[in-house]
Amino acid sequence: MQSSWRWLAVCLAAALPPFAAGAVVDPALDTALADAPAGQRLPVTVILAEQVDHEELARVAAGAGGRARAVDRLRRVATSSQQALVAALGLDARAGAVHSLWLVNALSLEATPEMIRRLAERREVARLLLDRPREVFLDRYPGYATGVDIPPGGSIDWGVERAGVPEVEARWGITGRGAVVAVIDTGVCLEHPDLAGRIWVNPGEDLDGDGVVRDPDDLNGIDDDGNGLVDDLVGWDFDADDNDPDDTLSGHGSHVAGTVAGDGRRGHRAGMASGARVMAVRVGTRSTRQSSVWRGMEYAAAAGADVINLSLGWAHAWNPDRRTWRAISERLAALGVVLVAAAGNEGAGREPDNVRTPADVPGVIAVGAIDADGRVADFSSRGPVSWSEVPGYGDHPWPPGLAKPEVAAAGVDTRSHMFCRGYDDRSGTSMAAPHVSGLVALLLEADPFLSPAEVRRILARSSRPAGEGSGAGEIDAVAAVGSARRPLLERGVEIDDRQAGNGDGALDPGETALLYVTLENVGERVLGPERVRLVPTTPGTRVEVGEARYPRLEPGGRARVSFRVAFELPCGARAGFRVEAETGGERPSRSAFEVLVGSERRELIFADDFETPGAWSVAGDAAAGAWERARPRGVREAGRWTAPERAASGQWAWVTGNAGSTPLDDDVDRGRTLLLSPWLEVGGFEGMELTYRRWFSRQSGPASWPPRAWFRGEVEEGDGRRVTFDLPPEGEGGWQSVRVPLEPPRGGRLRLRFTVGEDDPLGGDRLAEGGLDALRLEGLRVVCDGP
Repeated sequence: MQSSWRWLAVCLAAALPPFAAGAVVDPALDTALADAPAGQRLPVTVILAEQVDHEELARVAAGAGGRARAVDRLRRVATSSQQALVAALGLDARAGAVHSLWLVNALSLEATPEMIRRLAERREVARLLLDRPREVFLDRYPGYATGVDIPPGGSIDWGVERAGVPEVEARWGITGRGAVVAVIDTGVCLEHPDLAGRIWVNPGEDLDGDGVVRDPDDLNGIDDDGNGLVDDLVGWDFDADDNDPDDTLSGHGSHVAGTVAGDGRRGHRAGMASGARVMAVRVGTRSTRQSSVWRGMEYAAAAGADVINLSLGWAHAWNPDRRTWRAISERLAALGVVLVAAAGNEGAGREPDNVRTPADVPGVIAVGAIDADGRVADFSSRGPVSWSEVPGYGDHPWPPGLAKPEVAAAGVDTRSHMFCRGYDDRSGTSMAAPHVSGLVALLLEADPFLSPAEVRRILARSSRPAGEGSGAGEIDAVAAVGSARRPLLERGVEIDDRQAGNGDGALDPGETALLYVTLENVGERVLGPERVRLVPTTPGTRVEVGEARYPRLEPGGRARVSFRVAFELPCGARAGFRVEAETGGERPSRSAFEVLVGSERRELIFADDFETPGAWSVAGDAAAGAWERARPRGVREAGRWTAPERAASGQWAWVTGNAGSTPLDDDVDRGRTLLLSPWLEVGGFEGMELTYRRWFSRQSGPASWPPRAWFRGEVEEGDGRRVTFDLPPEGEGGWQSVRVPLEPPRGGRLRLRFTVGEDDPLGGDRLAEGGLDALRLEGLRVVCDGP
């Protein structure tokens, strides 16, 4: 559902009975229909009548795991009504792709005038809109600088410095760690050195869990995370509908991403939040459609983005669908996503239509541009805006209208990434918006519990006056982060089940226990005495005594408070809690923790030292050198062993090509040999750890770079999914100790695969030898006792 549905088109069957016209047709679409030839396909968005109620969505989204529940609810409603509509309309091989939307229940498609008119007759269709591409990316006056003359660590962009980011990092060590900022734009250069380690990698597609961008081990042609998009390892391109969101032609998105998180290792520090991660979502090169951006916003929300940066906007003269933009923005706020948008480059004089959509939406943080002297740029769009003529809302009449922008940031001659090669200077509110998105990432590290509304208030109250057109003023990172920091944090939890449990110090299903929570004053002023509350965030827990008071605490001081909680969760579940402590400010200082129901016990799952025959098997296509369980004979050349002369433990091991007496005699040739363990049942285990001894010798002939022999260790799950856990870069021989963590497999069963291979088609000039011994697999299992 998250993805596009690759239907061929929507076409009404002639036998379908007509319905009374009920859909509202966009005037621009009416005009296009009048001028379009009969067979021409027009890009349209179909807004369905059935929509999830906003208050209902807010209730579903509340509490731990709320975003996932809310996304599931939106998708279910959209799936049900859209499939029913498509089934009623039938399919036709003559029309174009249809994409499903779920933040608002809608379809995006290309349809002929006849199809559109028939769609308008359906009672389940509320509105039909023309969805033409527009040039929406908001940069001006781009100039170029190669960056070759910038020494490493030699400069910080003026906008980052003026906002006070270096002081934030020096005082508190806050860099935006843990925050994910989705850059919905022309793409992002994934290889720029300043973003190394800062690109978001989809955990559902990162099969080996190594966080490597463009990892060939993860690109398997399978939709591993089940979101409908194949191999969306580092984001998605909603323009080309593929898994490559790189910025190859524009540079706009790369410049924006660098301002969010570029760390300066190439030579110039452009980023506000060098510890945040950037989610790359591409929607076009110079132009894009509203529906493409909406799909990108859905992707970001479902994938866990905390902030969405929109350095783009639709002029009011283009008649954007402001009603849908506002509905989407409100729903994203309910999901906890902060929206930041460029105000536009229209300047002043056309009030209330200077600020572009979606920056004109209430609740979206619209950003104006200032120069290096703190003056608002002439081109920066000024508000106010009005919503009095937008159907379904009708508020904020002008005058006075709704004040926009909210804040202003650096947007004149800001230097950031130029594709992957260096840096360039650009101006525009497109450049100002990511300064604010990066600052929001800093705020979310300071307090991960901030709601979008709280973020807006902090930005407004902490900004410095900058004159007309700047909203609350110029952003001030020191003041904003100082206001957001939580002065009182949870520093440990102890369990006491002696009064109403079995007294073993662990929680069991049905027990009631005291939770002793240690609080620490990490702020710079005295706190307390004040009230502190314990709020359960997991169904199945009941707080019987959930309020306490902590004493006066000097900075650095600690205190312990207790709460009484009944646990009705099953064994192995984790009960989540939030601590809310009053500190004299306008919002409580919040922390979160989990406690395990039961106690973890490390157990041996499987072990084999190969001293006796087991259920291992061998496969592969190597011409020679297959795995065999044997007493290693060893081969020595130039003073080193190229094959094991003895087992790592005991006398027996699995080795390749054990019959040879010279290095290239009976080693692995022209293919691969695969050693397979028996299937292992590991359901109920977590924290699994695999240890073994590995031998790998690789030696190549004179024309053999890069090396073409390898050793690979993999886990195979019951559904065929494979994850690589061992791929040694060197092959110097000798028994090496290997220790790797393993994730629990889907379906609860796995087997181990060890491959030694060589892909020299002629063979004979490359050495490939492997060995395996002393293998153990352990894991943590949760056990529980009765109350």
